[in-house]
Amino acid sequence: MIEKKLRVAYYSKNKIAKTDDELMSDINRILVTSQRNNKSVGVTGALIFNRGVFAQVLEGPASAVERTFERIRFDMRHDHVTVLDSSPVEERSFKDWSMGFAGSEGVLSSKFEQIGGKGQFDAGCLTGNEMLNLLKQLTVSNELSDRAI
Repeated sequence: MIEKKLRVAYYSKNKIAKTDDELMSDINRILVTSQRNNKSVGVTGALIFNRGVFAQVLEGPASAVERTFERIRFDMRHDHVTVLDSSPVEERSFKDWSMGFAGSEGVLSSKFEQIGGKGQFDAGCLTGNEMLNLLKQLTVSNELSDRAI
């Protein structure tokens, strides 16, 4: 029996309180670990991050996505984890990305302005579909970081 695929779109408040260099070092470690872990369980997705917010879409086998999301919910680097959408899907939007990274504050400021205030990414004003579409737009326009694999 083939397991159903699930997509979860969420955002959370960043609790990593460090200098910019330390913060980016932590984000790099998160990406490397996520890429390795996600690949091993068949989870794909993409992440947007700025100093204040993580926003992410996870997709793949329902049980693997649920376990991955539960780890995120209890990760001390996240606060106020809010699900925008959780729904079954037929096809993945990020099938080739174990974890795509859509940058930080300065990198995608113009994109963030479309959904939030001046250069600030406000995931709380997005629906799950809007976040998904934003991440798809970023991947199609090749604006994702070279760290996405």
